[in-house]
Amino acid sequence: MVTIAPHVQILRERVAKRLDVRGYDLPSDKMEIMPIRYYKLEGKTPVAAESFIDWNLWMASATFAETTVMHNDFNDSLVSTRFVGIDLNPGSGNSKAQPMIFETLVMGGVLDGKKQLYPTWDEAIQGHLKICSQILALS
Repeated sequence: MVTIAPHVQILRERVAKRLDVRGYDLPSDKMEIMPIRYYKLEGKTPVAAESFIDWNLWMASATFAETTVMHNDFNDSLVSTRFVGIDLNPGSGNSKAQPMIFETLVMGGVLDGKKQLYPTWDEAIQGHLKICSQILALS
């Protein structure tokens, strides 16, 4: 069981009250803190960062080329696949699940807003190419 600092509990209760006012059913006693996992790259291999600060320093020093898996610009679509270094699927409920730390985003065109997550650099490449193929087939 995670011990929650009193100020964090107060903030959680305030958030829950605001959500309740807006019509959401989210009692504060059912809110759970999901651990956020941070990663950095060693070459193209993700490794766990020691802390948020470690991750933040790495991300600040990493070049665009180091974090970009692929980037394609079509007539009306931009497809970008990047390493984000934060597990974008922390609520999977399975501590053995692979962290989803690569993300493809489509901006514009027939698949505008499409987003796909991946655990590895190689899967991110495959997913990026699949989305590019879908765009070409629909254009």
